[in-house]
Amino acid sequence: MVSLKKEEIIILSITGLLLIISILMIKNFIIPLFFTLFLVFILNPVYKKLNKIIRNDSITSLIITILILLFLIFPIIFGIIELSKEITNIEISNFNSTLINLNNLIQNNFNYNINLIEQYNLILIKSKDLITSIVFKLPEIIFDIFIILFFYYYFSKTTEGKFIL
Repeated sequence: MVSLKKEEIIILSITGLLLIISILMIKNFIIPLFFTLFLVFILNPVYKKLNKIIRNDSITSLIITILILLFLIFPIIFGIIELSKEITNIEISNFNSTLINLNNLIQNNFNYNINLIEQYNLILIKSKDLITSIVFKLPEIIFDIFIILFFYYYFSKTTEGKFIL
C-alpha cells in the first residue's frame, strides 16, 4: 500500500487543479488548432512551391494566410450574409397561391392531408432562428478565424525543412 505525505497530497492536489484550469483555458483553442494543423498539412505543397520562388518563410506564410482569408473565410462569411438576406426577403404572399395549389393537388391525387403553408412558415421561422444564432455567434467565429490564421502563420513556417511543432 502506498502512503503519501501531506506535502505530496498537497502537490498532487495543486497539480490536478492546475491541470483542470489549463484544460478549461485551452478548450476554446482545440478545434481551431486541429483545423489549423489540417490546413498546414493540406497546404504544405503549395507553401513549399511558393517558398522556392520567394525564399522567405515569413512572407510565404503571410501570403498563404491572406489566400486562406480570400478563398476560404470570406466566401463563408459573405454566404452567410447573403443567405440571411434571402431568407428575410422571401415574400410569402406570392408563394401562398402556389402552395395552396400544390396542397390541393397532393390531397386530391394522394389522399394525403398536409398543410404546406404551415410547414413553409415553420421552415422560415427555423431558418431565421438559425441565422440569428449565427449572427450572435459571429464574434466567436471571428475569434476562431483569427486563432486559425495566427496558428497557421506560425505553423507553416519551416526551419531546415521541418515544422516548428
